[in-house]
Amino acid sequence: MFLLSLDSTFNLRVQVNDLLSRQPLSHAAVELFVVHVLNSTAFSEEDGSALLHVPFHSELPITVVATKQGFMSAQLLCRTSRIPIFSSVTMSLMKLNQGNIWLFEDSVLITGRTAAAASQPTVRFPQRLLNLTHSRNITSIRSYLTVPKLSSEPDGSLNTLGIMSSKSGYVSVELSPVAAVSVQLFSGDMELQVNGPVQISLNVPESCRLQAADVVPAWFFNRTTGGWMRKGLGKMTLVDRKLMWTFTAPHLGYWIAAPLTSTRGLVGWPILVDFISLHSFFLMVLAGGTLVVIVCLLIGLLCYCRYQNLLLILNVVFSLAVTRKS
Repeated sequence: MFLLSLDSTFNLRVQVNDLLSRQPLSHAAVELFVVHVLNSTAFSEEDGSALLHVPFHSELPITVVATKQGFMSAQLLCRTSRIPIFSSVTMSLMKLNQGNIWLFEDSVLITGRTAAAASQPTVRFPQRLLNLTHSRNITSIRSYLTVPKLSSEPDGSLNTLGIMSSKSGYVSVELSPVAAVSVQLFSGDMELQVNGPVQISLNVPESCRLQAADVVPAWFFNRTTGGWMRKGLGKMTLVDRKLMWTFTAPHLGYWIAAPLTSTRGLVGWPILVDFISLHSFFLMVLAGGTLVVIVCLLIGLLCYCRYQNLLLILNVVFSLAVTRKS
């Protein structure tokens, strides 16, 4: 753990704006995370500015997260090798886009506004996960499905700092997102928590150089640590000759598909575990088939050995009989 002196802090001014209109956003929560632990929180003023007192150490990961109701969360990693006298950064929040929702007897389907597009982002989960008892609650449901621009796209503003668990705690990793989506459900002004198998399908650009049957890790935005945390693997599939990433998420929220750009040794084992769990049925069939083949070979070998022994015994008996006659 790093020990900070009382004077090893600097002031950081955070300007929070609307991504599209560039207008300042007031009453936005600006959170400061040091070593992936919440350190302090400030709220933006009418001019969209908030002031944070940031502890400084060149080896400490410092992250700023801005959130506001009706907008997607934004993340900013602060890196500096020298302590500044003063610093100012700008964070732009993307407004949530209202989506289409289809409630069936057995399932719920959430899509974007262009419902005719086969390769559009879709979210599907069992209808029982909603826990709605009154019909009036059903008619008040609103869905939001927002697809942010990736950092590789023009005007992309998606910053992604991944967080992996290790023996010494959390470790930061670099991510390269190929798809992203934010999905929420509201009943009136209350957000509905949906926990269970949620099927997510996202379009992937051809420039990502991925192929069908490839697997890509899934990451969700964790408000507790202020970063993206890995949560399983998704598959690449072809839908109408377009590449799609499909993943079964444990809950709604903010998700990205991102291969790891870092080659640290600590990421190998978790990815291997996810791969085994994702293909557990196929691996079980393969292992079972291999075991059956081995057992059949052993039985065949045993039968062959017994047959050879039987021939040897018959040859000995025949030789003894011939010897006695002579």
